[in-house]
Amino acid sequence: PLLGQAQPAPAGTTTLPVAGVNEPAPAKAQVEPYVAEATGNDVFIRSGPGTNYYQCGKLYAGDRVQVIDAQLGWSCIIPPPGCFSWVSMQYVSINLENPTEGIITGDNVGVYAGSDFLEPMWSTSKQAVLNRGQTVRLLGEEKDDYYKIAPPQGAYLWVSTQFLLAANQTVVKPADPNG
Repeated sequence: PLLGQAQPAPAGTTTLPVAGVNEPAPAKAQVEPYVAEATGNDVFIRSGPGTNYYQCGKLYAGDRVQVIDAQLGWSCIIPPPGCFSWVSMQYVSINLENPTEGIITGDNVGVYAGSDFLEPMWSTSKQAVLNRGQTVRLLGEEKDDYYKIAPPQGAYLWVSTQFLLAANQTVVKPADPNG
């Protein structure tokens, strides 16, 4: 018999499953996308899942975000309005018929989480990779050979889950039954 192949049990014996042997690995817990509301003010939006990642904006009590995943106490969100990304000007040509649209001219072009507190060259959290022919929405700012762009599809940011509450769990004051 080959190593790793299952062997038939001898007659009259019972086989018990052994964790990790001939069993599929447990699947990563998946989070169904949901809308969450910030529960406090000045809640940092970060470029990755941890306080060691740079700040990319803030949420205020009542702000709503779309959560698409979670990891170790951090919620992965679709960038809310006001957030932005950077892409190297070297790989973008401006559509002359629509000057707010950039066309990617290279392959495997990195898009990086933008921050008002960091220069583009120090914005190192890669959010997405784009290829030749894909388009980006230019936000009208150039800095250090980078274009400021709207976060493209597939670009995400992070918020500490402790400052979010699923919108359908929002505490609502009951109506006064007297009237």
